[in-house]
Amino acid sequence: MDYLVKALVGYEVRSDEDVVGHVTDFLFCPDAWRLRYLEVAIPTKGKRRYLLPISAAAAPSEERRRIPIVLTLGEIADCPWVDPDRPLSGAKEHILYEHYCWAPYWPQGQSSCGAGLIKLSHVTDFRVETADGIVGRVDDLLTQTDDWAIDALVVRARGKPATRARRIATAMVQEIDRAGFRIMLRGAAGRPEAEDRAKTVPSKTSTAGSAA
Repeated sequence: MDYLVKALVGYEVRSDEDVVGHVTDFLFCPDAWRLRYLEVAIPTKGKRRYLLPISAAAAPSEERRRIPIVLTLGEIADCPWVDPDRPLSGAKEHILYEHYCWAPYWPQGQSSCGAGLIKLSHVTDFRVETADGIVGRVDDLLTQTDDWAIDALVVRARGKPATRARRIATAMVQEIDRAGFRIMLRGAAGRPEAEDRAKTVPSKTSTAGSAA
Protein backbone atom coordinates (compact mmCIF):
# COMPACT_ATOMS: atom_id res chain seq x y z
CA MET A 1 0.00 0.00 0.00
CA ASP A 2 1.17 3.53 -0.75
CA TYR A 3 1.36 6.16 1.97
CA LEU A 4 1.57 9.92 1.90
CA VAL A 5 4.66 10.56 4.01
CA LYS A 6 3.63 13.96 5.39
CA ALA A 7 0.41 12.43 6.72
CA LEU A 8 2.49 10.09 8.90
CA VAL A 9 4.03 13.00 10.83
CA GLY A 10 2.44 13.02 14.28
CA TYR A 11 1.87 9.26 14.31
CA GLU A 12 2.61 7.45 17.56
CA VAL A 13 5.73 5.25 17.50
CA ARG A 14 5.29 2.10 19.56
CA SER A 15 7.45 -0.89 20.41
CA ASP A 16 6.04 -4.23 21.60
CA GLU A 17 6.43 -2.92 25.15
CA ASP A 18 5.08 0.61 25.16
CA VAL A 19 4.74 3.94 23.40
CA VAL A 20 8.11 5.40 22.42
CA GLY A 21 7.08 8.84 21.18
CA HIS A 22 5.70 10.43 18.03
CA VAL A 23 7.03 11.14 14.54
CA THR A 24 8.19 14.70 13.92
CA ASP A 25 9.83 14.23 10.50
CA PHE A 26 11.48 11.79 8.08
CA LEU A 27 14.91 11.74 6.42
CA PHE A 28 15.34 10.31 2.95
CA CYS A 29 18.19 9.60 0.54
CA PRO A 30 17.64 11.43 -2.76
CA ASP A 31 20.07 9.17 -4.63
CA ALA A 32 18.19 5.96 -3.83
CA TRP A 33 14.83 7.71 -3.24
CA ARG A 34 14.20 5.83 -0.01
CA LEU A 35 13.25 6.86 3.49
CA ARG A 36 16.13 6.17 5.87
CA TYR A 37 15.15 7.51 9.29
CA LEU A 38 12.20 8.41 11.44
CA GLU A 39 12.74 11.58 13.47
CA VAL A 40 11.00 10.91 16.78
CA ALA A 41 10.26 13.05 19.82
CA ILE A 42 10.76 10.81 22.86
CA PRO A 43 9.22 12.35 26.02
CA THR A 44 11.30 10.21 28.39
CA LYS A 45 14.47 11.68 26.90
CA GLY A 46 13.57 15.36 27.24
CA LYS A 47 12.91 17.73 24.36
CA ARG A 48 15.42 16.21 21.98
CA ARG A 49 14.37 14.42 18.80
CA TYR A 50 16.06 11.14 17.91
CA LEU A 51 16.71 9.32 14.65
CA LEU A 52 15.46 5.73 14.43
CA PRO A 53 16.26 3.58 11.36
CA ILE A 54 13.25 3.25 9.08
CA SER A 55 14.22 -0.42 8.63
CA ALA A 56 12.98 -0.95 12.21
CA ALA A 57 9.48 0.27 11.30
CA ALA A 58 6.54 -1.85 10.19
CA ALA A 59 3.53 -0.78 8.14
CA PRO A 60 1.64 2.11 9.74
CA SER A 61 -1.83 1.66 11.22
CA GLU A 62 -4.10 4.44 9.94
CA GLU A 63 -6.87 3.49 12.35
CA ARG A 64 -4.61 3.85 15.39
CA ARG A 65 -2.33 6.51 13.85
CA ARG A 66 0.62 4.37 14.87
CA ILE A 67 3.90 3.11 13.43
CA PRO A 68 5.09 -0.11 15.11
CA ILE A 69 8.85 -0.61 15.51
CA VAL A 70 10.86 -3.69 16.43
CA LEU A 71 13.31 -1.87 18.69
CA THR A 72 13.11 -2.45 22.44
CA LEU A 73 12.65 0.32 25.00
CA GLY A 74 16.10 -0.50 26.32
CA GLU A 75 17.71 0.01 22.92
CA ILE A 76 15.92 3.30 22.51
CA ALA A 77 16.68 4.47 26.06
CA ASP A 78 20.42 4.15 25.39
CA CYS A 79 20.38 5.33 21.79
CA PRO A 80 23.01 7.92 20.82
CA TRP A 81 21.78 11.40 20.06
CA VAL A 82 22.69 13.15 16.84
CA ASP A 83 21.32 16.60 16.07
CA PRO A 84 18.60 16.02 13.43
CA ASP A 85 18.86 19.65 12.34
CA ARG A 86 22.48 19.29 11.26
CA PRO A 87 23.91 17.26 8.35
CA LEU A 88 24.33 13.62 9.33
CA SER A 89 27.87 12.43 8.71
CA GLY A 90 28.73 8.91 7.65
CA ALA A 91 30.56 8.42 10.95
CA LYS A 92 27.43 9.27 12.92
CA GLU A 93 25.37 6.89 10.80
CA HIS A 94 27.85 4.11 11.63
CA ILE A 95 27.42 4.90 15.34
CA LEU A 96 23.63 4.67 15.05
CA TYR A 97 23.64 1.35 13.21
CA GLU A 98 26.27 -0.15 15.49
CA HIS A 99 24.15 0.76 18.51
CA TYR A 100 21.08 -1.01 17.14
CA CYS A 101 23.16 -3.90 15.73
CA TRP A 102 21.39 -3.48 12.40
CA ALA A 103 23.00 -4.16 9.05
CA PRO A 104 23.56 -0.76 7.40
CA TYR A 105 21.59 0.13 4.28
CA TRP A 106 24.76 1.00 2.34
CA PRO A 107 26.79 -1.80 0.71
CA GLN A 108 30.00 -2.90 2.38
CA GLY A 109 32.93 -0.82 1.20
CA GLN A 110 30.73 2.05 0.08
CA SER A 111 29.72 5.27 1.76
CA SER A 112 26.36 5.99 3.37
CA CYS A 113 24.13 8.78 2.13
CA GLY A 114 25.18 10.73 5.22
CA ALA A 115 25.11 14.49 4.70
CA GLY A 116 23.17 13.90 1.49
CA LEU A 117 20.05 12.95 3.45
CA ILE A 118 17.17 15.39 3.16
CA LYS A 119 14.32 16.06 5.58
CA LEU A 120 10.75 15.80 4.39
CA SER A 121 10.00 19.16 5.99
CA HIS A 122 12.91 20.72 4.08
CA VAL A 123 11.83 19.58 0.62
CA THR A 124 8.13 20.33 1.15
CA ASP A 125 7.17 23.42 -0.85
CA PHE A 126 10.21 23.18 -3.15
CA ARG A 127 9.40 24.44 -6.65
CA VAL A 128 9.13 21.67 -9.23
CA GLU A 129 10.38 22.82 -12.62
CA THR A 130 11.29 21.65 -16.08
CA ALA A 131 13.58 23.45 -18.51
CA ASP A 132 10.75 25.64 -19.77
CA GLY A 133 8.56 26.32 -16.79
CA ILE A 134 7.22 25.66 -13.29
CA VAL A 135 5.02 22.60 -12.74
CA GLY A 136 4.08 23.36 -9.13
CA ARG A 137 5.41 22.82 -5.61
CA VAL A 138 6.13 19.68 -3.61
CA ASP A 139 3.19 18.96 -1.34
CA ASP A 140 4.19 15.48 -0.19
CA LEU A 141 6.06 12.29 -1.07
CA LEU A 142 4.52 8.91 -1.84
CA THR A 143 6.11 5.82 -0.27
CA GLN A 144 5.31 2.14 0.17
CA THR A 145 6.34 0.03 3.13
CA ASP A 146 7.92 -2.95 1.35
CA ASP A 147 11.25 -1.14 1.31
CA TRP A 148 10.17 2.45 2.08
CA ALA A 149 10.98 3.49 -1.48
CA ILE A 150 9.70 6.92 -2.51
CA ASP A 151 7.90 6.30 -5.78
CA ALA A 152 6.55 9.75 -6.55
CA LEU A 153 6.50 13.42 -5.75
CA VAL A 154 3.06 14.78 -4.93
CA VAL A 155 2.99 18.13 -6.71
CA ARG A 156 0.30 20.75 -6.43
CA ALA A 157 -0.06 23.66 -8.82
CA ARG A 158 -0.96 27.07 -7.43
CA GLY A 159 -4.70 27.45 -6.92
CA LYS A 160 -5.41 23.74 -7.30
CA PRO A 161 -7.00 21.68 -4.46
CA ALA A 162 -5.00 18.93 -2.76
CA THR A 163 -7.32 16.30 -4.25
CA ARG A 164 -6.08 17.26 -7.73
CA ALA A 165 -2.38 17.01 -6.92
CA ARG A 166 -0.21 15.38 -9.60
CA ARG A 167 1.94 12.32 -8.99
CA ILE A 168 5.30 12.57 -10.75
CA ALA A 169 7.67 9.60 -10.58
CA THR A 170 10.91 10.26 -8.71
CA ALA A 171 12.73 8.41 -11.51
CA MET A 172 12.21 11.52 -13.61
CA VAL A 173 13.92 13.90 -11.18
CA GLN A 174 16.99 15.34 -12.83
CA GLU A 175 18.35 17.42 -9.96
CA ILE A 176 17.52 18.63 -6.45
CA ASP A 177 18.80 22.17 -6.04
CA ARG A 178 18.83 22.63 -2.27
CA ALA A 179 20.22 26.15 -2.36
CA GLY A 180 17.59 27.20 -4.89
CA PHE A 181 14.75 25.32 -3.16
CA ARG A 182 13.73 23.58 -6.37
CA ILE A 183 13.54 20.18 -8.06
CA MET A 184 14.30 19.95 -11.76
CA LEU A 185 12.50 17.38 -13.93
CA ARG A 186 13.10 15.98 -17.36
CA GLY A 187 10.47 16.86 -19.95
CA ALA A 188 8.34 19.93 -20.65
CA ALA A 189 6.34 21.98 -18.17
CA GLY A 190 2.97 21.07 -19.67
CA ARG A 191 3.75 17.37 -19.88
CA PRO A 192 6.65 16.31 -17.67
CA GLU A 193 7.83 12.78 -18.26
CA ALA A 194 6.58 10.14 -15.81
CA GLU A 195 3.53 12.08 -14.70
CA ASP A 196 0.79 9.67 -13.64
CA ARG A 197 -2.21 11.31 -15.32
CA ALA A 198 -4.48 8.36 -14.53
CA LYS A 199 -4.42 9.02 -10.80
CA THR A 200 -4.84 11.90 -8.43
CA VAL A 201 -3.79 11.84 -4.82
CA PRO A 202 -6.43 11.66 -2.08
CA SER A 203 -5.92 13.82 1.00
CA LYS A 204 -5.90 10.86 3.42
CA THR A 205 -2.83 8.89 4.42
CA SER A 206 -2.91 5.85 2.14
CA THR A 207 -3.67 5.72 -1.56
CA ALA A 208 -5.33 2.46 -2.40
CA GLY A 209 -7.38 3.61 -5.36
CA SER A 210 -7.53 6.20 -8.09
CA ALA A 211 -9.72 9.10 -9.06
CA ALA A 212 -10.72 10.12 -12.55
